[in-house]
Amino acid sequence: SIQQDESQLYWTLSDNKDLAGIDVEYSIDGVSFRRIGVVAPGSSTNYNYIHRNLNIGSNYYRLKLRDKNGASTYSKVILLTYKKVAITVIKALKSNPVERIAIVPVLSASVQIIRWKLVDLQGRVIRSGMQNLLQGENLVNAELPNIPNGFYHLYLVTEDGVRAALKMLKE
Repeated sequence: SIQQDESQLYWTLSDNKDLAGIDVEYSIDGVSFRRIGVVAPGSSTNYNYIHRNLNIGSNYYRLKLRDKNGASTYSKVILLTYKKVAITVIKALKSNPVERIAIVPVLSASVQIIRWKLVDLQGRVIRSGMQNLLQGENLVNAELPNIPNGFYHLYLVTEDGVRAALKMLKE
């Protein structure tokens, strides 16, 4: 799986008693592989490896299992696709009109904080809040308890300077 900016590889072997070592191999085209790491066999049959500096797009991995007798076998190839988010995007409200919670999808370029405020048509701040964002897809939940029905503006701003002004109807 890909978490943040790294591939986290996990595997289980059925038997590792004759295993001399595990080479983790990597490719960006699925054809030409190079060794990026070596994992020593242990008493467990569960292993993991973390790969940093991913290629944006396709990242292929396979294992080369080296036996104590000198023979080697390869695992099947797995593909992980890395889609790095380059900019933060604040999208439209998930639903409008809004009943109790205004939900706004946000695609965040990094881990950061988003601040929001609900403003009435007279320019008064009715409610405000903040939420932590993870890199990637997020849902910002602006809870609106005891807010009178009517038209409002929901203003959002992220730490990386992205701003949005969304018109909404509270019902």
